[in-house]
Amino acid sequence: MIWKVPPQVLEAYKTIDMNVRPISGVFSEEAQFVSSLRLTRIRLATINVNPNDFHWPEEVKLFHYILRLNNHTLAFSEKEKGTLQKDYFSPYIILVEPHVLWAEQNIPISLDIKEKVIQLLKQKIDAGQNSTYSQCIYR
Repeated sequence: MIWKVPPQVLEAYKTIDMNVRPISGVFSEEAQFVSSLRLTRIRLATINVNPNDFHWPEEVKLFHYILRLNNHTLAFSEKEKGTLQKDYFSPYIILVEPHVLWAEQNIPISLDIKEKVIQLLKQKIDAGQNSTYSQCIYR
């Protein structure tokens, strides 16, 4: 039976003299926000970390610090978005049965927003997001 098995671990993970205890403290005044290429003060304001003043100032500083450490992972525009490297992950291939495609008409675009739509489509193409799987039938 399983409860009759003798214990396998015979020594402590760490001895007491090797144990490290955390030290409580606060951020120093020098730990203010420092702008980088991706995370600027304007972009940080768009994130709106503490809209209802729910968090303490030290918590907001901690969140800013974590964002600053990971600023290379943030994307504020389509061009800053990236994809996984192909040497780590191969592109995913979706197998499809031969079938009759849906007949879907284009959405009519009014003339007053036509230029905005064209600019948006150009941005998507520049960012490499013009694949067929970004169409509405695949959502």
